[in-house]
Amino acid sequence: MSPTVMNAKAVLIAIVCLLVFSHELAAQSTLPTPQECVQKFTDKSWCATRPDLRSFLEVDFPEYPGGPKAHYRSEAFSEVSVLWSSTTQALLLANALPPTKATPTVLSSLILLRQSGGVWSVGHSMTFLASGKYSAAKAEPAVEGASAVVTLTLTQGGRGNAYSQSETFKIDDQKIQRVPLPAP
Repeated sequence: MSPTVMNAKAVLIAIVCLLVFSHELAAQSTLPTPQECVQKFTDKSWCATRPDLRSFLEVDFPEYPGGPKAHYRSEAFSEVSVLWSSTTQALLLANALPPTKATPTVLSSLILLRQSGGVWSVGHSMTFLASGKYSAAKAEPAVEGASAVVTLTLTQGGRGNAYSQSETFKIDDQKIQRVPLPAP
């Protein structure tokens, strides 16, 4: 064989090895399927190994009402649900309960998972905070038949001052977007 043919074969082998190695690395850093996320996101040991979930589990919050902020971290999500899914995308509601001192808090996230090349990853997200004795976060389909539209309800406050606020979101252009209120 000529040296040119041998060099071409060596380059081809190197490219194949690089592709296989990069695919293995990508597989190690992928998220599980949306249904598996519901189980994995509540696993403390699994969440501890995932730096990409850090922003959904950590919050800076006052140590006491009106006081300086401290950094709090949940070990895992307390509740995860798949709100909507297709073959290439899934919308999750993931609630974490950071151990804040001033008042109970819920760090709630809408997480849009996207599948590309057989790999799931976080495509877009929005995070919300509910605080107070009665703090809670829940989401449900907003319109019957419109599965990619959800309403998120946050309950806040306590001691006679509790209230709920709701917002509607949709998946549009591979992002979570607020649905504007209709004009009066």
